[in-house]
Amino acid sequence: PVEKIYEVARVFAKAKPASLGWGLAVDQNPNGVQLGHALLALIAITGNLDVPGGVTIGPPASLMGKWRMESRSWLSDELWSKRIGAEKYPAVSTALATTHPDETLNTLETGKPYQLKMGWFNSSNFLSPTNSAQPDRWYEALKKLEFNVVQDTFMTPTAMALADIFLPLPTFAEHDGVVLTHYGRNAVFAGAMNKALTVGETKSDLEVCFELGKRLNPEAWPWETVSEFFSEQLEPDLGFGFEELRKKGLWQPGYTYKKYEKGLLRFDGEPGFNTVTGLVELNSTLFESWGDDALPYHQEPPYSVYSTPELAQEYPLTLTTGARKYTSFHSEHRQIKTLREIDPNPELELHPETAKELGIIDGDWVVVENMFGKARFVAKVTETIHPKVVHATHGWWFPEKEAEEPSLFGVWESNVNTLMPHDHTGKLGFGDTFKSILCKVYKEA
Repeated sequence: PVEKIYEVARVFAKAKPASLGWGLAVDQNPNGVQLGHALLALIAITGNLDVPGGVTIGPPASLMGKWRMESRSWLSDELWSKRIGAEKYPAVSTALATTHPDETLNTLETGKPYQLKMGWFNSSNFLSPTNSAQPDRWYEALKKLEFNVVQDTFMTPTAMALADIFLPLPTFAEHDGVVLTHYGRNAVFAGAMNKALTVGETKSDLEVCFELGKRLNPEAWPWETVSEFFSEQLEPDLGFGFEELRKKGLWQPGYTYKKYEKGLLRFDGEPGFNTVTGLVELNSTLFESWGDDALPYHQEPPYSVYSTPELAQEYPLTLTTGARKYTSFHSEHRQIKTLREIDPNPELELHPETAKELGIIDGDWVVVENMFGKARFVAKVTETIHPKVVHATHGWWFPEKEAEEPSLFGVWESNVNTLMPHDHTGKLGFGDTFKSILCKVYKEA
């Protein structure tokens, strides 16, 4: 109700200090950029930006992020301009040194604007329902590549389906590394991963990068050891290198509030914010230059009871996905027996009223289906979800099942991402339908 919105707004505005946090429900929808813009505007308007108890702001380059930014200098402008989707989605290509995922699939399928030849999959179980809509299309498209390398700790559906070469990665106990937490470029702590043992001939991600980098562009990869690399990244910000961090175990930085008053947010050292105008831009200069509205706006999800009422007749429920569980991180840990004992099956949460109406009881195998695909889950009847909403767990595959194609560890059985459409981002190229799309549910025959 409108009155409730007013009430919440006033409560927030009068609270000093106040903070807002959001998760993937904001990010993973086509309107997520605009919603994030609106939330940050509320923070700024109410005076809760970079103050104790408010929303803090990280430095222009996050800890160890400077090296990633400087790596761009090793690519020619001609090569940089060839990033897939850079012209169509300038917001994505400006914010991220990557291609646009949907445009990449289009390129794989059509060979335009150029033919892709090779894929390198680093710690990414791409075909499981973790990070790609329409994974069955990606599967067929990626098989066209002439050569694929997969790095992972375990054999996965992606490795079985695509790898010409499989490089086994060490676990956290088998290699040196640095753990960072980033919240808006705020490094809450830096921790050392100290190698404790060696098993087989595994090499860490970084060690593989060293070997490959020295063959392709040795000038860009001058480091001989992991310790040397990390020390060069850490010393300018921490004042000490990796070996000292190794001894400390954990390091927590101090914090400076109101950095905008002290010239700590801009690369030129001037007071203000790291924006075109130097101000908090409630009216975004960049959004407008990228062809979007400069002010936040609401846009209904592309498939909902409001935007597509005719589809809602056949698919009356709203499906959301991706809530976290302690037993897994995306598709990881499915083959660990003790964790599978806690969480043995993919689950679909639905309200008791909905379950009764559909003739479903707790523990039944059910099918979730929409106009794009379908997947099977075990029903979990719970009061904690809205009667018109169902939630499906993601990241599922079954290491106990046949590894060879077409099974690929049963990756297609409970693959909720087959219900997600390709190319349904927002205007700037971000977001998708993972948190809100129509579906129907029925008991498996």
